[in-house]
Amino acid sequence: MEYRLSFPQTRDPLAKALSYAEIEIAGMILPLPPSLSPTVSPTVGLPSNGSPSGNILAESTVTDFGCVTSDVSRSFDSTTNKYYCNRNGINDPSNTTTYQMPGMIVVPNNGLLSIPKEIRMYTSNACIHCDPLTFILEERSKRKVNRSNLSCCCFHNK
Repeated sequence: MEYRLSFPQTRDPLAKALSYAEIEIAGMILPLPPSLSPTVSPTVGLPSNGSPSGNILAESTVTDFGCVTSDVSRSFDSTTNKYYCNRNGINDPSNTTTYQMPGMIVVPNNGLLSIPKEIRMYTSNACIHCDPLTFILEERSKRKVNRSNLSCCCFHNK
């Protein structure tokens, strides 16, 4: 299983950085692969034989993209140490030559399938304009080439 978490927009669309304190994706870790193929709009609840997890991405291998410099290890480290992605020079969406959407690819190290249920982002107090405003969460099993779009949404402003 592999997840791709992208951040198409920050509070300030031209912010030269992306910053947050922590991201968690709560869900369920499955003990065995499901017997049926995933559907576009599932109508059933979580399976009864899985294990609830406060963060299905804990202890994962993480690679970020769309950053000039960053310390991606701070994304899921169970602290509120700030993740900071320097986007200087690649942050203007109107410049199609240099613009890169920031985000990360996360591969859980446990090798098990998981079902994400909610995403929590702890904002950074270092740069309010650098907070992600929207996200796209995609997944793909290692057997598939294409990604499935799981969620695309805005974070609530509080």
